[in-house]
Amino acid sequence: MWCIQCATKKVGHGQLIWKTIVPRSQQDIFFLLPYKRWLALNLEAKPPDGPNWALKFSITIWWLWRWRNIRCLENPEFSPTQPVEFIERYTKTILKALDTPDVLAQNQARSNKTEAFIQWKAPPHDWVKLNIDGASRGNPGPAGCGGVVRDSAGIWLAGFSAKLGVCTSVKAELMALIQGLKLVKDKGFKNIIIDMDSKLIVDKMKTQVSRNQAYYFALKECQALLNGSSLNCHL
Repeated sequence: MWCIQCATKKVGHGQLIWKTIVPRSQQDIFFLLPYKRWLALNLEAKPPDGPNWALKFSITIWWLWRWRNIRCLENPEFSPTQPVEFIERYTKTILKALDTPDVLAQNQARSNKTEAFIQWKAPPHDWVKLNIDGASRGNPGPAGCGGVVRDSAGIWLAGFSAKLGVCTSVKAELMALIQGLKLVKDKGFKNIIIDMDSKLIVDKMKTQVSRNQAYYFALKECQALLNGSSLNCHL
């Protein structure tokens, strides 16, 4: 903690930068406050330098700490070029981004969302539940899939995971379903409830697939496995 305090508030480069940023009338209390109280007050709603002080304060803390680490770990001679001007520009850039209509709309949409707590629900007696998921880092991008089979008591019965190379997130979800269905078939499970978070795939399984449709062969394989006479599947 002492190291962080020195880097961000009390001595050296940090103190010089704060003395330039903080109004002179506020500097006595600014530098005398205990560290935790100092952090709390400067992040509250009554700033010493206008309505955006909390943002500028946070940005300054971050860059002082980063510059300190560069000096200690990479280059002892490092000194930031025009640090105060840099912090001012950085703050204005973030404020400008936050004021754009797209960002405001996204923030409003996020504020209108409600949280929903989701938990695993056990299948009925004599049934098993197959939970599957597929994802890609980028779309397309490096992808993988996996799944787990549990009984009505929540006991693990089987599972799988696979690297898929580079593909889309939709293809990864389809491969998760294919691999999961093959697993339950190989294990001899008959009554299966399938849980997956891709509504797109669930809807596709309930419609006729045309040859000119994307992922035609993967979709057909999924449907063939789902409709197999040896499986009683609820998706």
